Amino acid sequence: MQKKIPKRELEWKYHYSDAQHYYLKNKNLNVPLRYVCPDGFRLGYWIGLQRKKYRKGTLDDNKIILLESIGMIWNIPEYEWQLGYAKALEYYNEFGNLEVNYNYICEDGYKLGRWLAWQRQLNLKNKIDKVHKDALDNLGIIWNITDTRWDRQFNDAKNYYLKNGNLSLPEIPENQKLIGWLNHQRNLFKQNKLPQDKIALLESIGMVWEVKNSAWEKQFNSAKNFYKKYGHLNVTGNHQLMTWITNQRFLYKQDRLSQDKIKLLESIG
Repeated sequence: MQKKIPKRELEWKYHYSDAQHYYLKNKNLNVPLRYVCPDGFRLGYWIGLQRKKYRKGTLDDNKIILLESIGMIWNIPEYEWQLGYAKALEYYNEFGNLEVNYNYICEDGYKLGRWLAWQRQLNLKNKIDKVHKDALDNLGIIWNITDTRWDRQFNDAKNYYLKNGNLSLPEIPENQKLIGWLNHQRNLFKQNKLPQDKIALLESIGMVWEVKNSAWEKQFNSAKNFYKKYGHLNVTGNHQLMTWITNQRFLYKQDRLSQDKIKLLESIG
């Protein structure tokens, strides 16, 4: 006499066939939790239940084999991490770094920039898995990308200072990025949001925190260009510039010229 199959086992096989149909249609078994089959069966919930039993060690081996044959992933977070890491590795192998823009998307549509940003957030909160952190470290990930970008901009400013003796950049297209960065540092300084170590670095290359008057800056740049050309500031033939320089000297003698502007003027020579 043939042994009767328990009702629970029959139900499992029936629901497994639903999972098979989903797999054949979608090429995976990443079923959303709230997914419901056309016949009303809550397949998403059932898949989640199988994962729970697997973690508890209460899922039969034959069921594990059957589910794995149709692409069952037991640990979704780890699977998603490995997927992101594989994309990061591809990028690293091609470009030699992981300096990926936040909005960067791989050719297949994977949002690698966001994934890397999330790893940095986890690291910042000390919530990243050590194995994951070590794997990304091996690819040379920069955890604090903001500081790295700051260092690059600072080096550009430093190079300009070493060449010109000041940070008064002419308003030309190739200087716009650095001018914008310097102005951003000034705004952070005014809001007391710039760390002391960065303040010290910027002041070491002649940073002027208060540069408010664009008209003043324009005349200052004219004076600087005049000095570069003639090697002195004894201006003749340019009444407007000559008057401006005379006025700066007068304000200096009256102790009415700000230290920032004094620094700038002295940087000319």
